[in-house]
Amino acid sequence: KLVELKKEINIEAHIASQGEPTLYSDLPRLVKGLRNIPAVGDIAIDTNGTLLNEKFVDELIIAGLNRVNLSLNAMSRKKADEVAGTAYNFERVKKMAEYISTRCKLIIAPVWVPGLNDDDMEELVAFTKSLKNEKFTPKIGIQKFLEYRKGRNYTKELSWENFYAKLAEWGKTYGEEFFVSAADYNFKEAKVLAKPFKKDETVQAKIVCKGRFPGEKLVVSKDRVISVFTDKIGTVRLKIKRTKHNIFTGQIV
Repeated sequence: KLVELKKEINIEAHIASQGEPTLYSDLPRLVKGLRNIPAVGDIAIDTNGTLLNEKFVDELIIAGLNRVNLSLNAMSRKKADEVAGTAYNFERVKKMAEYISTRCKLIIAPVWVPGLNDDDMEELVAFTKSLKNEKFTPKIGIQKFLEYRKGRNYTKELSWENFYAKLAEWGKTYGEEFFVSAADYNFKEAKVLAKPFKKDETVQAKIVCKGRFPGEKLVVSKDRVISVFTDKIGTVRLKIKRTKHNIFTGQIV
């Protein structure tokens, strides 16, 4: 339905979530379904790579996946654990990066946390360059650390000006062709999905599952998902508190 609304061709289907998408047991079937939509071009997935193996990667590629964005944030087990905030199988993910680079497009997508993994950024660029082969040229897409109210706020975030200045410096040093650009994502303006709710509107919604945070529930109304904090079950009445970017939150009334 969303592809039909956009009335575009070569649309990227980007599989990402607040959790790890490879936990979804029907992922290959989802990818295959997306590939069967004529207007879909690239099908990409954001993953931390910890659940991948060669068989799973091949299964996804056969289904139609053609790019992996891999969240590799450091070049040592100790530092990778520190950035992840938990045990992170660095060697396994590094091995999968090497394998994926021979099978489809690959973007190494680390989050640069100033003061924590600064030195790793240059090592990750060098690692990305080492993966170039006859079929594919992997790229690196360094992400800016952002502070979130409920996030792991290791440090203060950089200004966008300073962040982009550092990216430009690395690009000149290591080769801009190894860094992602807007062209890699086929960005274009398209029709925006209409919002079915207005802020402060009261609606009735059905609770369908738990959310990411303690006490959070995901509810559905007018074919849209709304985040709300409640201990109720079944159907609830709520007031819409956020509609920005078609992301909806509500409050029980």
